[in-house]
Amino acid sequence: MIERAVVLAVLVVLIAAAALLLRRREGRVQPVEDEVSFDRHGLGVRSGRGALVAITAPGCSACATAWNVLQRVASARDDVDALAVDLADRPQLVSQLGVLRVPTTLVVDAAGTVRHRVSGVPTAAVLTDLLG
Repeated sequence: MIERAVVLAVLVVLIAAAALLLRRREGRVQPVEDEVSFDRHGLGVRSGRGALVAITAPGCSACATAWNVLQRVASARDDVDALAVDLADRPQLVSQLGVLRVPTTLVVDAAGTVRHRVSGVPTAAVLTDLLG
């Protein structure tokens, strides 16, 4: 009986630690070290404008939240477009960009270079700061 209680306690601690670790990564900004160009062709990003790109997946509720934040930030600016890329529709693009989880937000400059990557749901303040 005591063994089961100990095993259960250890499992609870491990699950709590994993949840905390995942929560710490939520909304984390990572600068993109290698220059990665974002091909705008056919994705609706106008030339000479920056972009906030939401990488999403079907059934991802956090993706919908992230998309709402991106749209709000982009609509307040005249130099940035927001667009969503569903990994189910464009797996090659997602693989090329090195996206490992959804939602992921890419901050792309006017030249088409990915400058920042945000894992999880970003805040409007973080995106505004990254856009300058």
